[in-house]
Amino acid sequence: MSGAGNRYVVVPTVTVLAVIKNRLGGAKKGHQLLKKKADALNMRFRQILRRILETKEKMGVSLRESNFALTEAKYTAGDSVKHTIVDSVKVRTESSQSLRTPPAPSELSGTPTTALPFVSVEESECPNACL
Repeated sequence: MSGAGNRYVVVPTVTVLAVIKNRLGGAKKGHQLLKKKADALNMRFRQILRRILETKEKMGVSLRESNFALTEAKYTAGDSVKHTIVDSVKVRTESSQSLRTPPAPSELSGTPTTALPFVSVEESECPNACL
């Protein structure tokens, strides 16, 4: 027998039978709990992937629209429009962030995880917090 080394020595008594039944019950309960955790984490992972996909699709639409707008501007104003656009765009620095993701501890089916909620921040609201 290949698995003979992993087996418990079982004496055929009622107390040993009760002990083995308790161990089997504990193992089944532990397996059910781990299965619930795995399912909850898998569901959370799928939700995050769905949000990422939606954001990528929105970015694709925005990129197409902005590229078309740039092409229209180049067609009407010529090639010198690039310098005008670059001069008029406000350069964003780290101190002028509009979104932050402060880590917040959360729990998912008994598993400690870290949630990263998006918090909109105005410059006047916290000028030094976004450094």
